[in-house]
Amino acid sequence: MKMFFFLFLLCIAYATPVDTDVDGDEDYINDKSDTDYNDDYDDDKADEKKFSDSTSTTEEPYMTQDYTERAETGQTVVLKCLGKNFDSSTVFMWHNGSGLIFQGITKYSKDERINIDSKDGSMVIKNVNSYDDVTFRCRAFTKERYETLIHLEVNGPPRGLTIGHNVDEQFDVSGLTLTYPVSRTDLRFKCNIEMARPKAKFEWIHNGNSILESQGKDHDIIIEDDSTLIIKKLHARHAGEYQCEAFNDLGNLKSSFHINVECKFSL
Repeated sequence: MKMFFFLFLLCIAYATPVDTDVDGDEDYINDKSDTDYNDDYDDDKADEKKFSDSTSTTEEPYMTQDYTERAETGQTVVLKCLGKNFDSSTVFMWHNGSGLIFQGITKYSKDERINIDSKDGSMVIKNVNSYDDVTFRCRAFTKERYETLIHLEVNGPPRGLTIGHNVDEQFDVSGLTLTYPVSRTDLRFKCNIEMARPKAKFEWIHNGNSILESQGKDHDIIIEDDSTLIIKKLHARHAGEYQCEAFNDLGNLKSSFHINVECKFSL
């Protein structure tokens, strides 16, 4: 009987699994040696606080200056980063409206006209054109932080001429033939340009004749704000070619469209 009872206790001992993990989830959560806060079971807010602390900065703000540089189309311009104590360890970063151009001596722009002077960080642009008429930004990193905004103004002829129609000025009718019934009212056409420096002026021409000069004879057609053509009520005499010309002292651009007038006949 005693032997049977001993064997029974021995079976129970072997049948009961032994827990060899002395560090359970509770110990893991409370483990003070784990300080990286990554993928633990602790509160997410602790992670957020640590991230916030690590990204806070006490750096001084940029000392910012700006100036305007003016140039004629085709010239070479040198844009300078303003600041003090620039030396060989100074890092310069150049941007324009499209993005990063230079970081140090590493060039990110594919524009072969643009280069940087490694001595003082100035940026050189050869053969400037009206597309260079933007604001450039230079940042210089020394013991202090400098930022320079350079407004480059490039004199050039008008570019990017389109003719907007009625409310939608972005709808370009250049080169199109438009057909309207007679007596159609309130037709509006507006000349738009992307850029012109000096500022462009406009002229509207109908079948070879200046509308501005002849509008006194036709009260149904007027020019508004120099660039907008308005046909208040369409008549057969308004059929034909309409041309818009944008011009300044450096050049001009022209664009045109046609209007067909459908007349009604009654028997």
